[in-house]
Amino acid sequence: MMGLSVIISLVCSLGGLIIRAAIDVPASALIVMIMVVAYVVARGIASATRAS
Repeated sequence: MMGLSVIISLVCSLGGLIIRAAIDVPASALIVMIMVVAYVVARGIASATRAS
């Protein structure tokens, strides 16, 4: 589980840096926004699997 957490963090961080190059937004804010989206998606998946 720790390895998965590291991989998700790296993907979010690198994604934020890459997207930052395309649009003029501070990288740190974009990385946080991407991580929030990843958290919401993970919570949605967790609640969907618990409900079934």
